[in-house]
Amino acid sequence: FSILNSQLSINHSTPQETLVYSVLFQKISKMVNDGIPIAATIRKYIIYILAVTIPSFTVLYFTLPWLTSVLLGEEWRYTGELIQVMLVFLASMLVPSTLNFIPDIFQKQKTTLLFEIVNLLCSLSAIFIGIQTNNFHTVITLLFQAYALVWVAEGFWIYHLVKMYDRQLKQS
Repeated sequence: FSILNSQLSINHSTPQETLVYSVLFQKISKMVNDGIPIAATIRKYIIYILAVTIPSFTVLYFTLPWLTSVLLGEEWRYTGELIQVMLVFLASMLVPSTLNFIPDIFQKQKTTLLFEIVNLLCSLSAIFIGIQTNNFHTVITLLFQAYALVWVAEGFWIYHLVKMYDRQLKQS
């Protein structure tokens, strides 16, 4: 129930996401209002985030079960395996979650709502399949893979919006 409850929660932001969101929102909004291209700024941000995320999360992914068993005891190895599954989701949401203001700037909230609906349907499906198989690991794996896929798709869509904006500026 806590997994389902967290899906229905309105605010998913961490303090770090909120800080990045605030700074980027102000900067990108000003650039859009001034008619300045934003793709280079967004691309630079994405490259920076991925340069930090990919190496650190890769190391964590391959060491988490061992690390949790060393730090907390062998009985915690399974917890490390579950966190390992969740890391893919966390890595996939870092960029889109901090750029989720871009659809608001371009008034594309309906499409954002569609992503949320798809995310909810995928989540409910994963939970249903997990209940039917009576396997917690299946629930967690399907749930966080579904989250990751939706976040990645939304990230590509957000970047597409940015590229379309820059293309329109060049044509003007």
